[in-house]
Amino acid sequence: MEATVQTLTTSLPGEEPFIGDGAEGELITNSTDGRVWVADVTGNPIELGGACVNRPINTNLFSGNYLDLDVTNPDNLPVPVPNPNDTPAGFYRELRILMRFVGTPGTSFTTYFDYDVDWGAGTDPSNYAATGALVLVELCTFGPSPKWLGRVIWYRTP
Repeated sequence: MEATVQTLTTSLPGEEPFIGDGAEGELITNSTDGRVWVADVTGNPIELGGACVNRPINTNLFSGNYLDLDVTNPDNLPVPVPNPNDTPAGFYRELRILMRFVGTPGTSFTTYFDYDVDWGAGTDPSNYAATGALVLVELCTFGPSPKWLGRVIWYRTP
């Protein structure tokens, strides 16, 4: 048997991997915080060790950390989310993104993500977009799916 190990490392305090940062079996380390993750078959980072922040909830369901992002900075757009069609059948994937509107919000909210999101009736986060606003959104999919399902979990307007 032959094995190859790929390790991705950061020394930035508080830096955590996002879904898709690693391929299956790759290790992701934060040497400053002393934390280690391994990417599962779907690219979801699973933290190893006793102080885990994200962990399995019931067989193949996972919940992870959230991504904190200034969506008024064009360098951060579109928000890099995994392709919902890559979620295997029988799997559920969930992402949480804290959207910070530091500057002036964009005119079209649909351009904020690199894959389609179905926000449903009356749940479009652009309703809360204003300079200084914070909006926590949750994207989820039951694989495979052509779109993410989105909802606003929490918001604070200035």
